[in-house]
Amino acid sequence: MSINLIIFTSYFAVDIKDIKGGIGYRYVGLYANLIKFFLRKFTKSTIFWYSQDDSFLRVYNGRRWRKLNQCNMTKAVTTSVISSLKSRSYLICLLGYPYAVPSIKKIWQYFLSLFVLKIFGLGGRVKLVTDFFDPPVEAAYAFSKKKPSIMFVALLRFIDSLTLRLSNLIIVVNEIWENYVSKLYKLDRSKMIVVQNGSLLAKCLKKRKTSDSFNVLYAGSAIEKKVFINFAKSSLV
Repeated sequence: MSINLIIFTSYFAVDIKDIKGGIGYRYVGLYANLIKFFLRKFTKSTIFWYSQDDSFLRVYNGRRWRKLNQCNMTKAVTTSVISSLKSRSYLICLLGYPYAVPSIKKIWQYFLSLFVLKIFGLGGRVKLVTDFFDPPVEAAYAFSKKKPSIMFVALLRFIDSLTLRLSNLIIVVNEIWENYVSKLYKLDRSKMIVVQNGSLLAKCLKKRKTSDSFNVLYAGSAIEKKVFINFAKSSLV
């Protein structure tokens, strides 16, 4: 049995040098290692990667990544699905949510992509796995300078609900978030798993300790980071 994999992210990152920000650690730490597992377990697998920032669909040929074509998200989905059907392979679509979602102006591409995955998924050969990493609504309230509008929140909630309900498997970063999301969107917890963030040891640098300063290491969600920073500042006053 052969299983192909396509990954949707905001940008392409499979190596430490590719990391541009916090989400990049998830790409390299989880997704890149998942690719290695697929290549060991399923030697005939085809690995695709679509990144929103440059709109390139990449494919791994066994030695290196090659840019297949520049296209929209829907085209990337159909290309991977058709390729898998031709080779009589299963296809797993890993969605790095919400970073893989295109802008509001191009949101139709996302809805159409979900529709295509749903149609071909009816036969059981295409599965959607959503890595529900950062909650867009909660992030909007935490990081926006002004309160988000009701219409904007309603749209984000709708996209959340549609994505999660169409997913065959949902990945979350901790048990608290699993409990919150399952209750909020009335999801079956049997299709949810927890994959916590790890640490890339190669990125940990030794710092010389001085007598008049100290270093603080924070590990947690991006939303809680803002609360932590404010707490730390108030504690030092």
